[in-house]
Amino acid sequence: MMISHQHVNNLIRKLLSRLTVLVTGAAGFVGSHVSLALKRRGDGVLGLDNFNSNYDKKLKRDRQGLLGRAGVHVIDGDINDKALLDKIFNVIAFTHVMHLAAQAGVRYAMQNPNSYVDSNIAEKDRTDQPASLYAATKKAGEAIAHTYNHIYGLSITGLRDMLRGKQSESMRPPDRGSVARDFTYIDDIVKGCLAALDTAKKSTGSGGKKRGTA
Repeated sequence: MMISHQHVNNLIRKLLSRLTVLVTGAAGFVGSHVSLALKRRGDGVLGLDNFNSNYDKKLKRDRQGLLGRAGVHVIDGDINDKALLDKIFNVIAFTHVMHLAAQAGVRYAMQNPNSYVDSNIAEKDRTDQPASLYAATKKAGEAIAHTYNHIYGLSITGLRDMLRGKQSESMRPPDRGSVARDFTYIDDIVKGCLAALDTAKKSTGSGGKKRGTA
């Protein structure tokens, strides 16, 4: 069977266009689904998760097993472990990082605020006046990301729920307490995450020398 030069060139371009992604929080609900979607479409994926006890560890370990069977290895480690991150990035030339690791839960933030500051640094609220510590750590993360972009030219895309001004349906607990939640279908979340990777621009500088616009 003869293979044309055009076919070979197309194959090379396809291989070169594939992403190599580090997914943090890979054993979480969103992280596991995003990791599987990336793997299914042919991208390279490495997961990282600290398997904390914020909710059932067995559920996270089961997801780790599911990912392993799909060919996605998940490292048991913490995003605050700089030595581990240095080792991972020195070994693998990632094209992208999908940062989904976060200390989840609004109520628990009131009981253990430090865990949220370590991990994470109601849609109508102003973003400069967060209504909970959980939201405040998310906002702090956005500010730090903006600073890294400004100084180093690091290309960063932050994901939020709504841009079209549509009203989402909020759910309240049976006791009609003060905390309400809205929900998004997981496949829509995955599409948004992959779209963010696919449309991300290249970083514009390195070594503290920003070149051009982000």
